[in-house]
Amino acid sequence: MMLHVREVKPGMVLQRDLVHDGKVLLKAESHLSEAMISVLNLRGITHVDIMNAAEQHAAPGADHYYKMAINASADQEYQRKKEVINKLFSSVEDDEQMHLLKYCMVRELEEEYSDKD
Repeated sequence: MMLHVREVKPGMVLQRDLVHDGKVLLKAESHLSEAMISVLNLRGITHVDIMNAAEQHAAPGADHYYKMAINASADQEYQRKKEVINKLFSSVEDDEQMHLLKYCMVRELEEEYSDKD
């Protein structure tokens, strides 16, 4: 949420990088101190984008770990489906048409799960 610098309190956290005159002054997720807020005033910066309270209390890097968990779950699902296909076609490896059908099914499965990255 965009706040006027007069409303900013020490301990608040920046939502985005603070860029002024083409230079990054403070990186996103920086905790603002009283000294930093004074510098903002001195530089004529009037507004900053601050994280809301819920975002500030989220664990650092939680989004990264959430994505990792989703990817792990998708990988397990992919492996399970591939095992089912292998079991279904285990007794027909000598049949060229069935081998081609199995190849197509596995290829489609690979494409489905490669799109989730």
